[in-house]
Amino acid sequence: MAETTRRTALVTGGSKGIGRSIAKRLLGAGYEVKICARHADEIDACVAELREHGPIEGFVLDLSDRKAIFEVCKAWTGTLHALVGDA
Repeated sequence: MAETTRRTALVTGGSKGIGRSIAKRLLGAGYEVKICARHADEIDACVAELREHGPIEGFVLDLSDRKAIFEVCKAWTGTLHALVGDA
């Protein structure tokens, strides 16, 4: 998939379990994937493992923290094509 047409997906709870599997499948389908979860060490491990499958980045976000969600939304740039809520 050409870089200019790459789609972006966000997977909440994407550092382990079903979320991690979904992130891997999205990478295989050509998506740029962003994952968020509560624990930085789990995010780092997931990103390191899945990086070979495509562009992925992760960030800490506790979805029970409304202020944190607001701050992430304010800082977001680009287009989000898919949102997977697994948290």
